[in-house]
Amino acid sequence: MKKGLFIGWLLFSFVAFAAEGDSTQTNQEVEPWSFATAQKRIKFSPFEVFSAVPTLGVDLDVDLKEGIRLQGGIGFIPSAIQPTSGGLSDQQFNWMGGYKLRAESKFFVLKKPNRYISTELTMRHLVIRDDVAVGMEGDGNGNFSYFMDERMTFNRFNTQFAFKWGFEKEWDSGFLIDFYTGFAARQVFVQSGQPESGGVVQGDWNVLGWNLVDNHKMSYVTPVFGLRLGFKVK
Repeated sequence: MKKGLFIGWLLFSFVAFAAEGDSTQTNQEVEPWSFATAQKRIKFSPFEVFSAVPTLGVDLDVDLKEGIRLQGGIGFIPSAIQPTSGGLSDQQFNWMGGYKLRAESKFFVLKKPNRYISTELTMRHLVIRDDVAVGMEGDGNGNFSYFMDERMTFNRFNTQFAFKWGFEKEWDSGFLIDFYTGFAARQVFVQSGQPESGGVVQGDWNVLGWNLVDNHKMSYVTPVFGLRLGFKVK
């Protein structure tokens, strides 16, 4: 599914880019695109700091041609600011951190000014370390004689392909606001490995309700919305 989402995003972006290019008059001289001279914007997502997984990130928005932009971002997920990590309670992870990457194609092709549609591909990788109850001496039917705490590391991958429409307003001062909404297809995949002592890692035992059993996979569709603040690079 990850490959399908990525290929779908690329195809949509390239087809839209090519269609826009065909509509340009052939007798009109166009300067070659250059990253150095292209208009750029720096954006921040303040609400991500207050989400279930607080993230510190920044995005770079670059004009490719009139009406088409490419936006990419990177986010850091430090364990120190996670309310669900620290090991102060049984439902808190000992440690959780990671990173987030995203790429977005934006098309200002709607009749109303400052409105756009976009496709976005996002990947979040969380690394979780915790002491987890592992079943011992199982009978093969999910029943165990006793449980022991094992220190384990979990890798939780969350891949998202989103279709969005939004409103972006820029002021003469360079300040801008970018609001968007839409829907996304998400896939969650977990890798944790099997404890050497055997048994099964129990799922749904943490405050977030996540199932961290090895090879757990889940797909679903969800609405998305957000707000970004930023400024134009002069």
